[in-house]
Amino acid sequence: MKYRSRTDIFALILQTIAATPGTTKTRIMYNAYLSYAQLKEYLSFLLGKGLIRCEEGSELYKITQKGMTLLQKFENISDLITVDDQHLIQSDPFSSIERLTNTGKWKPRNELDSIPKSEIIPN
Repeated sequence: MKYRSRTDIFALILQTIAATPGTTKTRIMYNAYLSYAQLKEYLSFLLGKGLIRCEEGSELYKITQKGMTLLQKFENISDLITVDDQHLIQSDPFSSIERLTNTGKWKPRNELDSIPKSEIIPN
């Protein structure tokens, strides 16, 4: 799994709780891919900030209006800064080259056909 920032984890927890009002710790833990120790830390923070609340007696978590506002802002920012991975691949200036193992030199891909495959480092 790739690195996730604390902000990403907070958003994932809020999304989980918002999707199912009255969410259990187990569901949040599985959806956010957290250990129980991590979950307790994150829930404590969110409760302290008033972003979620816990139903007394039932241990079900619900998102507050403040939490919903934060989640919407996070999603708006995320939409603005999300990078299209396909665009990155097409604009990568190094995508047209391969490194040769024996010579250590870089060659354009169109010149690789004349080089034995055993000399090319696989991707």
